[in-house]
Parts: sequence; structure tokens; C-alpha cells
Amino acid sequence: MSYTRTQLRAALENRLNAVSTVWSSGDLNGFIDDAIEGLYPSFYKRNVSTTTAGVGPSQTMPATTRNLYMVGLQRVGSNRVRPLRNWVEGQGTAIIPKANISGATLVWAWTSGWTAPATDIVAMDIVPEAREVLLLRAEIAAFEELLSGKLQAGGYGAVQLRQMITEDEVVNALQAKHASLQDRLDRVIPLPEVIR
Repeated sequence: MSYTRTQLRAALENRLNAVSTVWSSGDLNGFIDDAIEGLYPSFYKRNVSTTTAGVGPSQTMPATTRNLYMVGLQRVGSNRVRPLRNWVEGQGTAIIPKANISGATLVWAWTSGWTAPATDIVAMDIVPEAREVLLLRAEIAAFEELLSGKLQAGGYGAVQLRQMITEDEVVNALQAKHASLQDRLDRVIPLPEVIR
């Protein structure tokens, strides 16, 4: 599904029952952005691209390719992709120890994460399970910052006065959120096995 930072911030504000005197929109955006970038490697996107093989053994990978898990070879006139073995990923290139592949198609498969959006209206495609983990991490970050004293003078007092929340209740809520987060992370599908 697609989510914008505006939608994620509204969901986070609802969970935190946030008031402007406790966390600003900028604070919440920071918690969300950190949580988005922290989704990888628990949650990831699968990417596939192709290039034409050169003389080798050094082959240029598609731009932004990192964390390869498979390199395949598709010979000219064939529909079949055969996984290659013993390749080594480098910075922008990979060593493919296979002779006589010049002109063939190399199929690259890798995983990647998400980067924080440039604006509040840029949509990100993440699965609902990743959204829940993202929001839990943002909630945890908000309350941990509150308890660490960074916002204690103005923020914690405002939460305490308006909602009659004690520090022990915040700590207990944090422990429950950490347990929920760990439970969700224990059930994620691991990164694909690297085929070498």
C-alpha cells in the first residue's frame, strides 16, 4: 500500500494523543523519517534489472545496486536465466568469473530499503506490516526522547498535567511497545538467500 508522511504523522499523532506543546510536527517527522530508514533489512524491496555483459570479468552493475543476492545469465536467443556462481559484489561493479559471456544479458537481483521522503506528500509503497513496525518505532522514539529529558521541562510536564500520566506508566507503555515490536520483527520474512 502507499502511504505519505502526512498520513503516517496523523496516525502517529493519534497513537500518541500528541499535543503541540509536547512534540512539534518537525519532531514527529524526524521520528517517522528515522523509522522509515530503519525498516531495512527487516522489510525490503526486491529489485531486478539487466545489463549487457562486457568482456569481463569485471561487469558494471545497474545504478544504485547494493546487497546483491543473485546474478543470472541469459544467453542470446534463450529465454532461460541461469544463476551464476562465485560472483563478488564491489562498488558499482561485480566480478563475474565466467568466460565467453560478452553480449549476453546479466540479470541482477538485489534488495533495498526506503529513504525518508523529500516532502510530506510523496507516497511510499510499504506493506501494512512494515507500516505498523514504522509507527511502533516512531512511538518508541517519541516516548524515549520524552523520558530522556530532552523534552522533559516543557513536554513531559504538559503530558502529565493534561493526561495525568506518570513516568512509570510511560515506562510500562514503552516496555509493551518494545515487546510488540520484537514480536512483529520475529515474524518477518528474512532477506533472500544469496546465490553464489
